[in-house]
Amino acid sequence: MKTPTSDTTDREIVITRVFNAPRKIVFDAFTDPKHVDQWYGPRGFKTSTIDMDVRVGGVWNYVMRHEEHGEFRNRVRYNEVLRPERLQYTHDAGIDGDPSAFEVTVLFEAQGNTTKVTMRSVFPTVAELERVKGFGAVEGGHQTLERLAERLAGGPKLRVHAFSLSIDGYGAGPHQSLDNPLGVGGVALHEWAFPTRTFRKMFGGDDGTTGVDEDYAARGFSNIGAWILGRNMFGPVRGSWPDDSWKGWWGDDPPYHVPVFVLTHHPRASITMAGGTTFHFVTDGIHAALKRAMEAADGRDVRLGGGVATIQQYLRAGLIDEAHLAIAPVLLGSGESLFSGLDMLSLGYRCTEHVSTPNATHVVLKRTR
Repeated sequence: MKTPTSDTTDREIVITRVFNAPRKIVFDAFTDPKHVDQWYGPRGFKTSTIDMDVRVGGVWNYVMRHEEHGEFRNRVRYNEVLRPERLQYTHDAGIDGDPSAFEVTVLFEAQGNTTKVTMRSVFPTVAELERVKGFGAVEGGHQTLERLAERLAGGPKLRVHAFSLSIDGYGAGPHQSLDNPLGVGGVALHEWAFPTRTFRKMFGGDDGTTGVDEDYAARGFSNIGAWILGRNMFGPVRGSWPDDSWKGWWGDDPPYHVPVFVLTHHPRASITMAGGTTFHFVTDGIHAALKRAMEAADGRDVRLGGGVATIQQYLRAGLIDEAHLAIAPVLLGSGESLFSGLDMLSLGYRCTEHVSTPNATHVVLKRTR
């Protein structure tokens, strides 16, 4: 399909914005559902991708939801895909022959280390253009690109903090159980944290050590608006929930004080605890948990608490922005290995900080692409 020519100027909307990111990253933000769901749409709307196939003839089906205005089905049919320079597609409401369908061309222009995006939407009639303008289409388009700019400029992140490992790379020892939740030898991984002011405050203490270990412990609670936990981090129960008696390892007042999203295969009603913690149980995977956590965090970052298998899933999906690992001076020999089967370089991670104390070597990994 040809790009609309200049004789359509009386029925088109053109929106441009320059993003402080390389062209490939901006293009990927438009074409990868794990990214696009985090920013696409005007403020107040949440986008959920049903399926996305970015190729000529491919289709992107998605739903946009608004608390007051309801749910809107959308469909994009890709007519041209030139990576990372250009997209051209037909947008409709998921109905064949939709009379309100319109054509969109998105151009990605590299300008040094920045990228200029031009979105040109051409409507079938002037009347249809005026109709969508009445619904706020122009302002909505600007808000949509503004949300992307915020995300690319360092918007809310998914962070791992204070995740302790042995020298041989194990995040928990073998034979975990209710009486030994960290596995054989696992407690030794966390000796660096126990005396810190942050850790002691979790148990009502008003003292504790300061210094490097404390600085890293405290950093893990700064600007956190929600948590994600694997099921083992919530409790030892396996399979279906026998009842609602188990409410986590931490008692009536857990240390989170924000919404916590627990990954599980078995549905369970949310649990409201003291101190602002509410446990929500997510059965539809890591992306759904991240989306809900980001929404709940309301502009703040989300902390991923673990365990090992959960962190591995998010690493493989390229969703963790930074990870603080505390490597304890102990060997476990066996258990749950964090880096097993992972090529961290290929996943785009680099070491940006490392500092040692008598109790741990603190390492920060950040995703750079």
